Amino acid sequence: SWPSLVNDIRHGTIDPSISIPDNIYKQLLKSNTPDALRANELEAEFAKGFRGIAKRIWPTLNLILSVNTGSVALYASRLEQYIETGEGVDPIVCYSPLYGASEGLMGVNLDPNGKTYVLVPSALFFEFIPLAQSSVPSHSSDHHEEVKEMPVLLNDQPDTLLINQLQRDECYELVITNPSGLFRYRVGDVVKVVDFMNTLPVIEFQFRIGQLLNVRGEKTSEKSFYEAMRSEDLKWGGDSLVDYTSFESLWEEEVSASVPSYSVYVELENETLLTNSDRLALDQQLCISNPIYQTFREKGSIDPLILNVVKKGTFARLRDLMIENGSGANQVKTPRVLRAAQHVHFVQENRIQTLA
Repeated sequence: SWPSLVNDIRHGTIDPSISIPDNIYKQLLKSNTPDALRANELEAEFAKGFRGIAKRIWPTLNLILSVNTGSVALYASRLEQYIETGEGVDPIVCYSPLYGASEGLMGVNLDPNGKTYVLVPSALFFEFIPLAQSSVPSHSSDHHEEVKEMPVLLNDQPDTLLINQLQRDECYELVITNPSGLFRYRVGDVVKVVDFMNTLPVIEFQFRIGQLLNVRGEKTSEKSFYEAMRSEDLKWGGDSLVDYTSFESLWEEEVSASVPSYSVYVELENETLLTNSDRLALDQQLCISNPIYQTFREKGSIDPLILNVVKKGTFARLRDLMIENGSGANQVKTPRVLRAAQHVHFVQENRIQTLA
């Protein structure tokens, strides 16, 4: 809370309730000197509210370098209220300059206000798998408790295209070869060609392979799911959406496997309990964002989604769990579709409400 932060700045202390390793805590404490003037400035601004706070406490702030696509788009959208500026004040630009991974640089964003990237063929050798030939999530297991992770069946030897063969408005899975020895490596990213800069494709990230909800072949992508979750028509009981994830209903013991559905888990800022109307409103938004899902819903082949509210802090603890299990701290992202049984059981154990 901000009063605790202001108090620490004023007195040169660190709130002992904050979970920090002892060695880091001691190092920070040595360098943290009292600054009553700055504490008073911050206290006055915080008391006015946090909308537009960034420019008020850092007047020269003009640019934020960030990642703002894919699974982190939710967090970027939550930042907007804090970085908005008043009339006549230059806006703060939230800029994602590069598209890359540990395997190498893949694209450069030439538009500070955009979310598209020009591919860089001098950094990597690219191949592209048309999405239709890429993969299909598997749901063949009859006993989900025996499955440690939901498999994704990849087409082992799909045909690939080269960079000069791509078509506008088509989606492709990326395959790269890099100077470090990765040969024809499937990164797992699906991108859409939205334009060309001369002969170079301009691409937009869509989703990760394995992050599709798919119970009848409807293939609800991470992007479609996000668009539904962020619809202005969803009110979340007047609360704010902190984070979310999902999985197919076969993981839910109490749900009949004869008619599958999606099970969606949300964390809200104030742990507000929702209503059945909230559940149906989200289901309707999924129908809008994925017309094929709507078709199966209208035929009764897919049931309305199950909506679960979890305890506050659940997703922070989920990320801690992923790090404990070997994921790199700087690479951990909340999966929008859970595949590992351990992660599914974790969010299930933190439910405070289920609407079905």
